[in-house]
Amino acid sequence: MNPVLRKVALLSAAASILVFFLFLLLGIPAVDPRGHPIASSAIAVSIFLIPVGYIYDKQQSAIKDAERRLPDFLRDLSNYSIFGLPMAEAVKMAASNDYGHLSPEIRDLGNKISVGLPVDEALETFGDKTGSADIRRVGRIIQKASESGNNTYDVVTLISDFNAQMALMRDTRRSEMQNYILVLLIALGVFIFVILIIDIGFFPKIKVTNFGSIGLPGNTNIRPLIERIFDVGIYVQGVGIGGIAGLLRDGRLRSGMLITGAILLVSALILIGAGVA
Repeated sequence: MNPVLRKVALLSAAASILVFFLFLLLGIPAVDPRGHPIASSAIAVSIFLIPVGYIYDKQQSAIKDAERRLPDFLRDLSNYSIFGLPMAEAVKMAASNDYGHLSPEIRDLGNKISVGLPVDEALETFGDKTGSADIRRVGRIIQKASESGNNTYDVVTLISDFNAQMALMRDTRRSEMQNYILVLLIALGVFIFVILIIDIGFFPKIKVTNFGSIGLPGNTNIRPLIERIFDVGIYVQGVGIGGIAGLLRDGRLRSGMLITGAILLVSALILIGAGVA
């Protein structure tokens, strides 16, 4: 785990536990774990998931931006070959350009070459700063092409075209997946609305139900139990949607942490506000 993300996770976990115990000590009726364990637990979990998910998404966004700018860097290297520049000089010239989140990686590469490190050795750590496997892979390919004595610029051009096509495909897929995620969130909103209608409009009209015929004591009030079941259903669906959102975005469950945390927090606040938590 990234050191920054690990630190945020530890702080968020501590804050989550602290908030839960504050709810317990203060005894606020709406969020007291003794009376509303599900709602208070959902809020505590969201306090952990939202900061961690935000930092994780921010880091992944930086990685995706670096991968998106990689073809631009490779294309510039290829263009410099037109002027007959060797690879070392081309990299140093490219280091002065702006490539977004990829710029620190390229500047580091240029600095290593400037102090006399051969291009082949400098490329060994290319991509380590961004943490992108795709960028590291490109660095290894260029390194091997340079070591083999082939026309490195031809390899760079091919890699640039391939990565540009892959970036376009990823962006298109990501845009399509956003629509599916939106549909899932709308479905959750409709589900919450229906549950609120049942809790607020239907249950008050059924105060007491006689279950003596099935072996339960007469005048058994099962409304609190059913409400808790409905509440659990909302939170379970929210967690499921968050996980699916992560899988749709990039195939990783942890990419849905921010969405999951937000759903849990909003759902809990809605149920608490409606007085049915």
